[in-house]
Amino acid sequence: MARGHSASHAVIATSLRRLQRLRASKQVHKALSFASGVDLPQQATEVLLALTDRMSLADLARAAHMDTGATSRQVSLLEDLRLTRKEQHPDNASAILVSRTTRGTALAVRMVEVRDRHLTSVLNKWSREDKEHLAQLLERLVRDLEHTPYQRKATETMKR
Repeated sequence: MARGHSASHAVIATSLRRLQRLRASKQVHKALSFASGVDLPQQATEVLLALTDRMSLADLARAAHMDTGATSRQVSLLEDLRLTRKEQHPDNASAILVSRTTRGTALAVRMVEVRDRHLTSVLNKWSREDKEHLAQLLERLVRDLEHTPYQRKATETMKR
């Protein structure tokens, strides 16, 4: 345990790493794909689920937490599968707008329903108070992580 950190700090850090690995797991993605009957690559799934209404490619990349190039490749794949469509932005000829097709929306809804049922089955075993407390703390943690920059120790220098 790092100096000055409590046991709860270590548990939180470890749990966050486990949660990140779980969310990025190929096995978890396969289970979601099987349960929802949707067979898409993991990155394409994330793009399809992040897409709301008509979004610029840049906004979609931010929403999917991917770079624009990777997002563009996934949108092209989804477009080939007739799950999304691209169009030029009416006010900016260099910008692309992306939207789901009816089929793309149906598949996204199905995957979200499967994820929601899974989370519900886990949380049904929890008390209402525990669920509310977790929701408040997670919201606070995410907000604080988003707004707190990483800091280097003053004595450390970059090694090249």
